[in-house]
Amino acid sequence: MPPRRTPSLILPAGAIVFDRDGLHVLVVENSVAHSRKIAEIRDLGTEVEVSDGVKQGDLVVLSPPVDLEDGGKVQVRATSTAKPAS
Repeated sequence: MPPRRTPSLILPAGAIVFDRDGLHVLVVENSVAHSRKIAEIRDLGTEVEVSDGVKQGDLVVLSPPVDLEDGGKVQVRATSTAKPAS
């Protein structure tokens, strides 16, 4: 199996959104939420190993409300960043 071009990351399972468009997370940039499509590698229960769509250091929305859409304004209260898989 060839090595992945991008390293995998671990995200809290609650940050993953599954809808008609597939799996994605909401990443905050300049107080705006941006939807990023992801690929799940492994479900670890409370965490999910993913590839593509997020990079280390991205600010990920935890437990996003159902009405938060791509381009929605958000206020950051605490920092939770994507972390590398071990």
